[in-house]
Amino acid sequence: MIGPAYPQDLSLLMEIERLCFRRDQFSPALYLSFLLSSDAEVYLYRQGDGAVGSLVLVFPPERDHCHLVSVAVHPDHRRRGIGREMMAFAEGRARAWDRSRIRLEVRKANAVARRLYEKLDYRASRVLRDYYGEGIDGVLYIKKLAPGDEE
Repeated sequence: MIGPAYPQDLSLLMEIERLCFRRDQFSPALYLSFLLSSDAEVYLYRQGDGAVGSLVLVFPPERDHCHLVSVAVHPDHRRRGIGREMMAFAEGRARAWDRSRIRLEVRKANAVARRLYEKLDYRASRVLRDYYGEGIDGVLYIKKLAPGDEE
């Protein structure tokens, strides 16, 4: 079940971060800044007493898009539809904020995530040279959201 994360959930968020990302992990301070921001939303995909996924969305003021900053699924729970469910949830939140687009960045080498985004009608907009460090390119993906088009 997807629900909001709170500052007291920081240890769950950091555990998912540690399991899902070898490099470029968010710091506890960065997560707290998202949790306390009026322009961001942080969610956990909870199962039992734990969490198997996390989602961070930012809604830049005076912009027409939602920035999907992070989506992560615990390695032991992948390929069960959780990522797809979290993406649909993110799109619903973007619509709730009256955003016409959702955008995200992903490592160019992350073929599994890129295939999922493309199946969900995200379009590669451009390559982001050295986005994740020297020699590690990213790809910007954008999806236009039709008003009232619920997944």
